[in-house]
Amino acid sequence: MRFFKILGFTILLSLASTHQVLASQTGVAATVQGQKIYETKLQKSIDSLLMKQGTNIGVMRDPKRYKKVREKVLNVLIGQELLWQAAKNNNILATDEEVNQAFSKYESQFDNEVRFKIKLVEAGFTKSTFQENLKQKLSAKKWLQQKIQHSLTVSSSDIHQFYVDNPQQFIDPEKVRARHILIKLSSTATDVEKKLAEKQLIEIKKELDSGTSFAQLAMQKSQGPSASKGGDLGFFERGKMVKPFETVAFSLKPGEISDITKTHFGLHLIKLVEHKPASVYEEKFATEQIKAYLLQQKSQLAVEKAIAGLRLKAKVEINNL
Repeated sequence: MRFFKILGFTILLSLASTHQVLASQTGVAATVQGQKIYETKLQKSIDSLLMKQGTNIGVMRDPKRYKKVREKVLNVLIGQELLWQAAKNNNILATDEEVNQAFSKYESQFDNEVRFKIKLVEAGFTKSTFQENLKQKLSAKKWLQQKIQHSLTVSSSDIHQFYVDNPQQFIDPEKVRARHILIKLSSTATDVEKKLAEKQLIEIKKELDSGTSFAQLAMQKSQGPSASKGGDLGFFERGKMVKPFETVAFSLKPGEISDITKTHFGLHLIKLVEHKPASVYEEKFATEQIKAYLLQQKSQLAVEKAIAGLRLKAKVEINNL
């Protein structure tokens, strides 16, 4: 069901980096109600965002593009500071227990304490400053939940209307499950190498025709990463495999084995295990997912509106590049 692919938006709170610079902070990017946001923190946050997006900051040479990214991240940092100040003003703060739990959860992602400490140092944190950073973010989240998000609802008519208006999101596309045996062949292979690879697959095909298990032969003789699984590639839809492989796989009948098929990976024998035609995901089975998605959308808009409201009442000074 394609609808699942559009779930899970990232709210403003999670866009900014958790980096904190400890010393010699120079250059102020913005001031929020007297609280300074330093250029060093802004730059680390930009680097973190670009890293998550797979963009190398070193190759971002377009000044206009960089300026847009900088403005986006700075606005997030300003929003975080405004939410933290609102949480303090309303005495809606994360407890020590909540902070410690969040800290422990983060620490548990590392193999050992040394690796964790190294990561903190690289990010510019001490244990205490990292805990303070967590407290600010958790408090901001708690403020949003109590003041903004707790009253958000989605009606059954909203859910039904979304289902009706977005039919393509609820189509489960045609899929096949296949196994393959691969004999690798480089693009620069000689005629001799090509003939040898083809001969190998012809011999394997003879074994298959005599009744030997495809999965067994794949484990023994396939040179692909799926060999350990008996060549099983699982279910895939169109567009997920290279075109020659896909064309053959979708043309086979369950249980049928292809002739030798060539791709840029090499030569393949393909066995179709199962074929699932396209189907429509019924509304009754999508209700909870739609509800969650719509709540996320409403929550995102509510958060943006809340920050905009806080910003209107606050004194925010931005130092442009």
